[in-house]
Amino acid sequence: MRNWVLISGLTMALAAFQAPADVLDLPAGDQPLGEQLSRPATPTRGMSKTSVRRQYGEPSRRVAAVGDPPISRWIYPEFVVVFEHQFVLHAVVPDAPAPIYRANELRPAH
Repeated sequence: MRNWVLISGLTMALAAFQAPADVLDLPAGDQPLGEQLSRPATPTRGMSKTSVRRQYGEPSRRVAAVGDPPISRWIYPEFVVVFEHQFVLHAVVPDAPAPIYRANELRPAH
């Protein structure tokens, strides 16, 4: 019984000394409502190499395919396109921050 009282007392004492923390409360949803940083238009997942070349022109550099499945890259001045076989996996804008969605709804924690 004495141990139970000691444990209960320690638990309450530790609960009183909780460290404060900031909370970032993000609203649900994926539609951008706030002001967005401008990002260059990039190819979408699933586009063929032919479509990318037709829409964006010749890349400034091509990196040969490696691995199995073969993964290759085309480097454009404003973005990099990653292909698996003949299709786009990702298009990346180097050094660009991720977009902030619904920035106008962000508020400081209480």
